Amino acid sequence: MTERDSDNLANVLLVDDSQADITLSQAMLDHGQIRLNLHAVQGGREAVSYLRRQYPFEDAVRPDVVLLDLNMPDIDGKETLAIIQQDHELKDIPVVIFSSSDAEKDIRETKALGAAEYVTKPLSYQKLQQIIGSVNQLAIQERGHEKLLCRAGS
Repeated sequence: MTERDSDNLANVLLVDDSQADITLSQAMLDHGQIRLNLHAVQGGREAVSYLRRQYPFEDAVRPDVVLLDLNMPDIDGKETLAIIQQDHELKDIPVVIFSSSDAEKDIRETKALGAAEYVTKPLSYQKLQQIIGSVNQLAIQERGHEKLLCRAGS
């Protein structure tokens, strides 16, 4: 789990079973213009524990947005999304599906389950920056105030 230093930045929970994808996302964010608090967990089971602040995540920060991978071995993204949507404490957190799948069926099913957005994992740095910018705007809307506007530069 990685945290940035400011409470005024959006809190984003990245859920992905691939440590390589998590590391790549963190590295791109560290060198980008968009600043936010990125928290990462590996898999749906950890995501549910994190969101419910269960061991070992008792001190977890409530995310403004969840970036959720679909294809995970323990609890897949669709099941994780369903758990979030059925929990009255969590269902108001926007969930953005962040998957390598571009199958129309996956898009349709996750939207029906309550996903706020569906984006295919980018192959370029620029595309990731656009997606993170969109997620940040969603977090700003979720928080309902302008304090979350990210600082440009590093």
